[in-house]
Amino acid sequence: PAHAVSGAYPLILNTGRIRDQWHTMSRTGLSANLSTHRAEPYCEIHPHDALKYGVKDGELAEVRSAWGLCVLRVQVSENIRRGQVFAPIHWNDQVASDARIGKVVNPAVDAVSGEPEFKHTPVTVQPFYTQWQGVLYVRQGFEAQVQPGIQKAVWWTKVTAAKAVRYELADRQKFSAVTQQLQALLPFSDESFEWLNVEDQTAHISHTVVLQDGHLIASLYIAPKALLPDRDWVASLFKRERLSAMHRKALLAGQAMSMNSSEGPLVCSCFKVGKNRIINTIKEQKISHEKQVTACLKAGGNCGSCLPEIRGLIKACQAECAE
Repeated sequence: PAHAVSGAYPLILNTGRIRDQWHTMSRTGLSANLSTHRAEPYCEIHPHDALKYGVKDGELAEVRSAWGLCVLRVQVSENIRRGQVFAPIHWNDQVASDARIGKVVNPAVDAVSGEPEFKHTPVTVQPFYTQWQGVLYVRQGFEAQVQPGIQKAVWWTKVTAAKAVRYELADRQKFSAVTQQLQALLPFSDESFEWLNVEDQTAHISHTVVLQDGHLIASLYIAPKALLPDRDWVASLFKRERLSAMHRKALLAGQAMSMNSSEGPLVCSCFKVGKNRIINTIKEQKISHEKQVTACLKAGGNCGSCLPEIRGLIKACQAECAE
């Protein structure tokens, strides 16, 4: 390696690609199915390192080198060695505010090929503090109207969904300041738009739903991370021609009428099988081998690229049962 780790930069950054994306997502990023597997820019870190550097699973962290920094969602994993951090290469400034990992990679290049040293950059990791986090869905065709407000957030990432565009958001403004400026974030002021809103300033919860002629146009949820709604459920409502009164109430509450419908993150792209369904099947059928999952759900029976993840889910379920 051209640069050794140090007290200031004690971790090794390793960059690479992930299963369902390609290069800078200029084509694969347009697919709702491919975006389901890993929706946000993230970094993997070993549990011991996460504890040592004060970052938590599912929270935001700043990955910094001597050459640059980016902000990624933390994924704590024992699949990575201690002392290392992995981050995908795919997210860029068009789909995220601060996730271009190329800014962090050291500039040393191979003397013959000119390829940068993607696999060994000394970095440090620290929490990225925000006042609030939220999720915004807006119907395709209306995203240009919310872009100015999105760009003002200190952190955001864009995810393609069926019939809608999803934005994960975070900011350092006070919660009260944000809720007073909802019209700036959701500029749907025409009389044809119907607004539904509920707020709890004490609990830092704000739910806003915008409709037009019975169609869902946008939904914005600001709340503690554990109370944000199921993303797949919200996305599914944009596929409906009209929303019933019950759907409106559920949207405003941020909770599905039935909590059993979520497949979770997509694991098998070929047969559209989600993580939650695989886990439930493993537990119900007492599965011990990936071929049994394929027999029950077809997952892993085509290209096979999801088999390592399925094996990991089996191992995790077995460990949970043992405990």
